[in-house]
Parts: sequence; structure tokens; C-alpha cells
Amino acid sequence: MQEVPLFGCVPLPDGTFLEPARIALRLVPRSWREWTGKASMTRVGGEPMFARVNKRLPLACLVALLAACSPPTPEPEAPGKGPPASPGEPVPPGPTEPSGPPPGTEVPCEMAPVEAAAPVMERPAPEAWVVPGELVLHASGFEDSGGAAPGRAHFEVWSVEDDAPGVLVWSATVSAPEARLSEGRFESTRAGLSERTRYAARVRYAYGSSTCEAWGPWSGFRLFRTEDGSAQLFDEARVLEFHLDIPPDSWAAMNAQAVPPDCVPHERDDHRATLRFGAQVFENVGVHVKGGCGSARTLEGKSSFKVDLEWDDPAVPGGEPSRELLGRKNFTFDNNVQDPSFMNERLGFAFFRAMGVPAPRAASVRLFVNGEPWGLYTHVETIDRRFLARWFEDKDGALYEGSYWCDLLAENMPAPGEDASGYCLERKLGGGSPAADGYAPLRELTRRLEGLGRGGFYPEVLAFFDYDRFLTTWAIEGVISHWDGYSFDTRNNYRVYEDPSTGRWTLIPGGIDQTFGHRQGSKAGTVQDPWAVTGLLAARCLEEADCRAAYATRLEEVTRAFESAGLEERVRRMREQLAGHVRVDPRKETTFEGFERAVEATLRFIRERPVQVRGTLPPSP
Repeated sequence: MQEVPLFGCVPLPDGTFLEPARIALRLVPRSWREWTGKASMTRVGGEPMFARVNKRLPLACLVALLAACSPPTPEPEAPGKGPPASPGEPVPPGPTEPSGPPPGTEVPCEMAPVEAAAPVMERPAPEAWVVPGELVLHASGFEDSGGAAPGRAHFEVWSVEDDAPGVLVWSATVSAPEARLSEGRFESTRAGLSERTRYAARVRYAYGSSTCEAWGPWSGFRLFRTEDGSAQLFDEARVLEFHLDIPPDSWAAMNAQAVPPDCVPHERDDHRATLRFGAQVFENVGVHVKGGCGSARTLEGKSSFKVDLEWDDPAVPGGEPSRELLGRKNFTFDNNVQDPSFMNERLGFAFFRAMGVPAPRAASVRLFVNGEPWGLYTHVETIDRRFLARWFEDKDGALYEGSYWCDLLAENMPAPGEDASGYCLERKLGGGSPAADGYAPLRELTRRLEGLGRGGFYPEVLAFFDYDRFLTTWAIEGVISHWDGYSFDTRNNYRVYEDPSTGRWTLIPGGIDQTFGHRQGSKAGTVQDPWAVTGLLAARCLEEADCRAAYATRLEEVTRAFESAGLEERVRRMREQLAGHVRVDPRKETTFEGFERAVEATLRFIRERPVQVRGTLPPSP
């Protein structure tokens, strides 16, 4: 920690001020992710600030303080520079002040002292993904503060480099606490924000009039990321159309692998096809039928598909092409044959995401195969590196998938050097060196889980597993009756990912087509007891009183969120949007009347489920 002397003002009882006195400003050299809000490295409204004086100052004095510690104002065309990355040095003041009167011009000004609190950035949300051209910055605190109301707001957007602000990218001075990119200017030759890039925004307010103005303190930086264009693919207001052209040789080979022999992991090969979307045509993509023992269909029925734009066709010379469609390289089209409402994945995954759980985006689409309509599908975001980049600090870790009565146990994966065929834990994406043992990270996870002795599971598991997030996942699975997920009997439809930046694992849910009361098979119509668990991560929790209490608390929190999420209104909007497409779906495995009954059952489930869940909670002490 280092103390830097700054000039401030000392108030007298009669409201006047003595000559400037010295005030110590403490600066703590820490990365953004390490800021804790302790000492003077504080947070305002949950947002980190480089540093702030540990007392509120009259605004007139604050202006003098800022002038004393601010760097010289650069030429207008030169981009601002962020803090140097020298280790061991305190973080210096950030950008230059917003421009004032022209050089050499003195504006007579006598403002009554006012106290100014730092504003708080409200939009975009922390770490939100935004479409670059649609960014809206909004802050709070644009109201009377200590006798004076702000007159203007100055917004800035900075690049982020090595977890610190790098270069000033854009700025705007406006007369309201909200700004759009069109209201400001980009530095240098920049024409806009880059896609798939991390930025930081901040704001400060000016008090007084145009002839007598003083700038208040900066807000903390609000981190956000720009989209890659894929938001268009998951726009819930539209039903997009995709076309697959499958040649005869691919058709026969795909059909032979379409349906698994049983409820077991089933490998399928990609085969050559063409994907068309609007005017864009992607030839020689890889495609295969997808689905498990309940949802898989041959090409004579309503098959689900996975499409890989960068498939390396062995019949085509050269390496795999580098191409994408609106930021996506992989596409998953689900057939909805186990969901007569055609909306469970859209409804459920959105609720997971709203509760902070990594879950794919989903949208309804119409699919055509070889020129013929195949009906209404759900396009579900593929869990690939692009997906991981949206949810984790480091996207290059190891990802595994579990299916069909498959828990996180060493016996469910191959030994080093052993063929992975037949094991229910499947490596989907590797982390580290390609030559390394692909199951080593997962094997270490199972070893650490097994090493937590009886009575020592929670909170010790937090050291290497994002268990707080898992409690939310488990509670959501219980509330929406996801009986076919990890937590309950089947231990199915899940992935686990290790974020290299933290060394912690996260469970990612999937396969939610039979949720919201739409269970099929021998137990059709039954709903899941949120406490009847089998998955190791949940079962170990129920063995310990403190973990049971944590789950009970989270289950009540999720239930309240479920009640207030506006799900009934969403269902009604989706019914209106989808009804016409369902009616003409030539391959659906329900009738239109069956669709209507399923939607009514979903609405009834949403209304009744909170009471059912609360009936399972232990009585309050």
C-alpha cells in the first residue's frame, strides 16, 4: 500500500474553507478481479474504482483535488492511455478530464460547495453481452446532490488489456444520464466497437451551468463484452428458416447410425451436406442425426441434427475451412418429439440463465430438408468454445459430458491410455496439450471429490467446484421437474467444465425437453421431488446439516424467482407465435389439439408448482 499526498480543503464551522490542506489518498496495486472493497480500494454500487478519497469532499474542493492529480489533457485526436502495467506500482489516475473552457480562457465562477457522490453505472449489466451497435449506457445519481443537480454527464468506453483499462475508445458528453454510441465520438480511426471484445465503461457528472461548471467523481468501471452477431440467431421474436441438403450417400450412412441400440452413449460420424440460411450457403458441412434412446429418430421420421460448419471432410483435399454463420460454427436442431408444447427448452434454459447458471440460448426455427418442410424445431446453442467464452473467464479448459446413470466417478472414465469407447463420461473438449491424457483433469476431479470425507464435504467442496452455482442448478432442476438431469435418478444430460483461470469446475445442465410436467414413459404425469436425489454432488450435500440448510434456502429463493419470472405471460406469447407453425408441421408426433393441451398443462404447472415445492421444504426453526 502506498500513500499519495493530494490537496484538499478543510471546512470551518461557519462553512468557509481554509487554505488547501494535505489529504492522503491510498492506492492499492491490485488487478480488477482482486479488488475486495477493503481499505480505500472501494466499490461504489458493486463496481470497483481505481481509488477514492476516504471521505466525501465538497465539490468545489474535489475539483481542485482532481486538477492536482490529473494528467495533462491530450490533444483531442490522440487516444487516451490507461494505467501502466508496471508491477508493484499503484494504479494512477485514469483518463483526462472532460474538456472545459478553451485554453487561456478564464470563466469567472462562484459555486456554493456541494457534496457529490459518485454515480453508478446501471447498464449494461456486469459482464453483459451486448450487440456493438446497440450499446446503451445508463447511470444512476443524476439528481439533486447536496443542493445542486447535475447538468451534464460524460461517458467513456475503454478497452480492457490484461485486466486493466487500456486505451480510451469512445466518449460522449450529454445532458442526460444515458448515452448511445451515436451521441459520442470514437478515438482515432475507430469506426465502432469490435465484436467478441471486452470493454469497460464509466461516467461522471458536471454540476452548475455552462458558465460555471465543476465535474464530480467518476463511477466505477462497468465491464461488458460485445456480441459476435449470434444474438440474431436466438431472437425470440422471430422464427427463422434453415435448409439442409443431404446427398443420397450421406443419407444412407446417417440413417444407419440414427438410433442408438439402447440408452447408452452412441457415437455417430459426420457426413457431407449443405446448410443454407437466407442467401448464405455453406457446402461440405458435417452433419449427423442426434438424440438418445427416447428422442432419436431415423430420417423417415422427424430427426434431430447437429451441423458443423468447420467439419474436415476427408474426401476434400486440404484442411478444415474456417467459417461461421453470425458468429456460430456449430448448430443443434432439436425435434421436440418429447415436448408436445414445443417450448420447454426456450422456457427452461432462459430461466437457468436468468438465475446465473450457464445454459444455452434457444429459439424456434423451421427446418427444410432437401427442399421439403420438416416442421418446427428448436435451435439450441451448441456448448462449444464460443459458448464457454460467454460464461467463463477462460474458454480453453476441459469439457466432459455425462449420460445415462453416469456419475462423477473414476470408474466411469478410461484409465490413462485406454480406449474411451463404452464409458459414459465423454471428453468433448480438451484442455492443455493435445498430447496430454485427455481425462486427467476429470480424473483429478473425481479423486478430490472422493477425498472429501464424511462430514467434510461442504463447504470444502467450494475450493475446486462452483458449488454455490450447483445449488442453484439443482434447485432449478427440482422446481421445473427436470427428472432427466444430473441431480436425480438418471444422472443424465449434463456437462462439467474446468475454468483454467480459477481451477474450479462448473456443472452445465442440458436435455430439458421433458420438463414443466411433460414427463413421458411409465412415469408420465409425475413430478420430481426436489429432495429425491441420486447424483453424488447432491447426495453428499444431504448428508450434512449445513449443506441441507444451504440447499433449502436456495430452493426457496429459486421458487420465489420462479413465481416472479413472468413465465405464464411468456408461455402465452410463445403459444401465439408457434401455433400456426405447429398446425402445419408435417412430422410432428402430436396433434394440434395435443399442442394446445400441453400448453395448458404448462400454464397449470407454473401456477401450482411453487406450492408443491414449498410442501417439501423443512419447517422453519
